Amino acid sequence: MNKVKNKNSQPSKNPLIRILEVEFFSKEDIQKWLPFVVYCTILAFIYISNRIYAEKRIRHLNALQKEVRNAQADYYTIKSNIENLTKPTEIARRVKHLGLKQNLKPAEIIKKEN
Repeated sequence: MNKVKNKNSQPSKNPLIRILEVEFFSKEDIQKWLPFVVYCTILAFIYISNRIYAEKRIRHLNALQKEVRNAQADYYTIKSNIENLTKPTEIARRVKHLGLKQNLKPAEIIKKEN
């Protein structure tokens, strides 16, 4: 993989000089590893994109849950107000100024006789 720049085939004994003489990225090495590097880059891009998408969806989901909780609280408030307004005593109180009174007699059933 790594090629020595030195003309003679024996590497030097000094490790520092050996590091400086080695060509770390030769043309062959780059061509050999390029598909793997491209694959890793694409994989990293997909991973980052997926993470951003998931965080965006979670923020949206949390906002919807908050909105549902607020709508549910409004629903129960309105429902209790309507139940209070439709009680017979409340209706009688609200129409009293019109001169209407609540019928206290039970309903009578009229039967036709042959």
